[in-house]
Amino acid sequence: MATSIGYSDLNSTSWAHALNERLIGEIKEAFELFNTNGDGHVSKSEMANVMERMGLLYSDRELDEMLAEIDSGGDGTVDFGEFLAFMAVHLEEAKTNNAVLQETFRQFDIGDKGYLNKSDLRKALSILGDGNDTIRRDVHSVLSDADLDGDGKLTFQEFSEIILSGHMPSTTFQNTIPQTLDFQALE
Repeated sequence: MATSIGYSDLNSTSWAHALNERLIGEIKEAFELFNTNGDGHVSKSEMANVMERMGLLYSDRELDEMLAEIDSGGDGTVDFGEFLAFMAVHLEEAKTNNAVLQETFRQFDIGDKGYLNKSDLRKALSILGDGNDTIRRDVHSVLSDADLDGDGKLTFQEFSEIILSGHMPSTTFQNTIPQTLDFQALE
């Protein structure tokens, strides 16, 4: 499970050196999308407007909570340093989640083939599940929904996409694997 780090605990000079220049540039571009008036600070209304354009609607209370989480200075806006700290924490948590997914995939990938087949899924579901009929149905369901290229195998990419989407076709997987991940870090 990812360890949560408070944004207010971060000092931009203590961790920013760990991010490469290209990544910092990309984060700066993202910040500028939110900073629509160009004043170097993202306000609640700017955040709401960008989120709305992305199809994400939040209540005033939710926006206040998001802003308070990121705004370590307490001035009601987010400057680039605060935004960078927020992104650094989320990127680190996303790396941790990816490592958990890779380890889970590796454990299910019998023979280290680089993909999961019916046999691998059947074995994983028999460990996690409850009964042969459920397992057969779940294997079919996982493959039909998650196997995007239709080759009868789940690559790591397909496996991670179906798990992270939150739309697991198998109730067995749905009730076990996502519990090991910190989905808050991916939002």
